[in-house]
Amino acid sequence: MGGTAPFRARTVGLLRGGGGRSGRGRVAAALARKESRGAHAREDYPERDDENWLKHTLAYKVADGKVCFRYKPVVLGRFEPKPRTY
Repeated sequence: MGGTAPFRARTVGLLRGGGGRSGRGRVAAALARKESRGAHAREDYPERDDENWLKHTLAYKVADGKVCFRYKPVVLGRFEPKPRTY
């Protein structure tokens, strides 16, 4: 997507572009996550936050069309999470 627009402006553009049913949930989940992690980079939250956001986000739509979230813990195995430094 590139460009210099803030994350929120680019995300709203995705919503208007008809990202589909699952696209709206992904965008809403990305906006709810107050951190940067991997390809999910936010200019307003440039650091990752394992203490609050090391979890899976499950997005679903309720009757009024609002997107809601549930969270599932990440099961850590052989590799511990760490910041990417490349």
